[in-house]
Amino acid sequence: MIHKYIVNKVGASARRCPEHPQGYAPTEYQGFAFGALVQPEDQPKAQAFLQTLLATPATPQTIEMCAHHRDGHPVWLEVTATNLLHDAEIGAIVFRSREITASKQTEEALQRNRERYLRIADDQLDLICRYTPDFELTFVNQAYSTFFGKPREELIGTSMLAVALPAFRERIRAKVLALNSANPFVIDETKIPDATGEFHWIQWSDRALCDPTGQVREYQAVGRDITSQKRLHLEQQFYMSAIEEMHQFLYSTLNTIAASADGRAWYTDSAATPNLSKEAIA
Repeated sequence: MIHKYIVNKVGASARRCPEHPQGYAPTEYQGFAFGALVQPEDQPKAQAFLQTLLATPATPQTIEMCAHHRDGHPVWLEVTATNLLHDAEIGAIVFRSREITASKQTEEALQRNRERYLRIADDQLDLICRYTPDFELTFVNQAYSTFFGKPREELIGTSMLAVALPAFRERIRAKVLALNSANPFVIDETKIPDATGEFHWIQWSDRALCDPTGQVREYQAVGRDITSQKRLHLEQQFYMSAIEEMHQFLYSTLNTIAASADGRAWYTDSAATPNLSKEAIA
């Protein structure tokens, strides 16, 4: 919808259009100063927009601003205007206004949800990041930033593979690229140095985030430090192995020893000695 305004030295305007998203009739616009129907918080922006138009003849300019609707509620407008005051036939600034209230409300709701997500993510002890199909980081939480000793702003935009050890990079790349809408989730463990150079075992849960068509738009990874569990598991394996070796040693030794009735023992050939079972020495 096109709106034609005549702008004089004090910014008065006259509307020459049958309809407008703000709900005013044509005659109701007569004599309004430009920006008078804009919400107070956006009036400085509207006046700066007008000054830009006056300084750039014949150059279209666009702005989004919140204005008053005739019935009192706020309405968001996308306004594109061109200064044609120099044109002898037109001699005006021509505006094209489009209501964008619904899309603006959706945008604001998304922003609120994003801020809520950021607050929740920053409260987590786990490392959380999001990255593109090109492995470029788009988000990291505070725990992730602290672990690698870099501010969030420095990490975002870099490759998430950069923090991985070279030995793990190809494996990480392969497991992520294998994710799709039918198989969106994978768990893996990698060894990573923190900001001090100390190595940690991190269990990563990677998920592909797909659009309604099934195309992967982004990935989210949640990393949990399992270094303590990993060390405990390795210690358990070590002791179990040591016990098993001792068990085998005793079993082998006792199968080659015979004892006399008076308590004296002698070594004998295992073939001539009754076999002792593992249960007997357990």
